[in-house]
Amino acid sequence: MTPDQAPRRPPDKLPEWFPAWASQLADLYFSATTAAFVLHGNTYDLFRVGTGEGARYGVLAEFLAEQVFGRWSLVLHYDLGQGLRAYVGRGEQQRLKDMVALANRKLGDLSALPKDPVAAFAVLHKFVSGNIMAAEGDRLSLALIIDQASFIFPSGEPGRLNLQAGGRSVMVPVDPQLVDQLYKPTQWQIAERAAEFDRRSVYLIAKRNLRLPFLEVFDAPALLASCSRRQASTHAPQALELLNGRLSNDLAQGFAKRLQQEYGGAPEPIVERAFSLIAGRAPTPRERELSLDFLRDGSLPEFALAMFNLNEFLYVP
Repeated sequence: MTPDQAPRRPPDKLPEWFPAWASQLADLYFSATTAAFVLHGNTYDLFRVGTGEGARYGVLAEFLAEQVFGRWSLVLHYDLGQGLRAYVGRGEQQRLKDMVALANRKLGDLSALPKDPVAAFAVLHKFVSGNIMAAEGDRLSLALIIDQASFIFPSGEPGRLNLQAGGRSVMVPVDPQLVDQLYKPTQWQIAERAAEFDRRSVYLIAKRNLRLPFLEVFDAPALLASCSRRQASTHAPQALELLNGRLSNDLAQGFAKRLQQEYGGAPEPIVERAFSLIAGRAPTPRERELSLDFLRDGSLPEFALAMFNLNEFLYVP
């Protein structure tokens, strides 16, 4: 992000439904501490965008473009698939046209720019450097959203980086042990630390002689024999496992802890956030009423467990 021609002034108050990290981002930016941020963690969640009847849920880039940078001169988005483009989320088409025209004047025809990150970032570097050095009246408020954080991590050691004057940045160190776990996994040994059991992943090593009790209840295929077709059944032990099983209750505890950290003890935003994460939508008036009634006497982990047992969460439409 690069500063606007006007001094940075924090908003009087951010909307209550903004996630907690957005407030931290605003505090850091308006304090002139940094202009570069790495958002990590649950970045594929859906976030509330807008208020009133027009409220909906969108991906992180849409939330940033519409809510955080909605009044900035130019918002650019880069990913490998579509390259560099002006981006307003699902915002006004006229604003998008104005941004495209502005970007074409400043950077050239965006559609003709290469998608290759090396070439695209060379163009961006020249543009951002020129914008920083521009006269105060010609300087744009510019936000750049990049999906892949690997493109902005510095390649050198922190002590050897040469940052130009005025180019404040935030560097997030990468734990060497994490790199070893990701790129040199000890695939056939049980991890010593229990925390390593819960890593998010797109893979699962399946041993033929290892059967997982949780998956057994849900018709896990037998690995010792060929399977002509997958069996599908619905029976009572599945509901009992989801309500009383160790895995579902551990996950409910973690979900409840996250909601508690984000919104403290405020029940209304907790209910809104829970439904947005679990079902990708806002709760209906009846669901909101039942949830608030439950939270008056029930515990947050029990509420989280109930959310995990919603049909919308368990079944793929």
